[in-house]
Amino acid sequence: MVDTVDDKVCAYTISIRRAFSGDASLQSLALSGVHLSFSSDTNDYAASVSHSTLSTTITAVASNAKASVVIAADKSVRTYAIVVRRP
Repeated sequence: MVDTVDDKVCAYTISIRRAFSGDASLQSLALSGVHLSFSSDTNDYAASVSHSTLSTTITAVASNAKASVVIAADKSVRTYAIVVRRP
């Protein structure tokens, strides 16, 4: 979830579509300008940004080269949640 300037909360879900191998994990997950300690065993993350931060870019790389990463609401096998808070 991302708190916006007008105190609205936006939720973003990162879903991994399962490839034929069944590996629906991420190799890496990053947010531009935000420190995020990634672990392939962790699905839920929280990060804080300064009030001046207006946006961040989510970069997610699937562990399996044949898998696709979808950043949207989806009924996939594995879902990662990122909560970004700004004062």
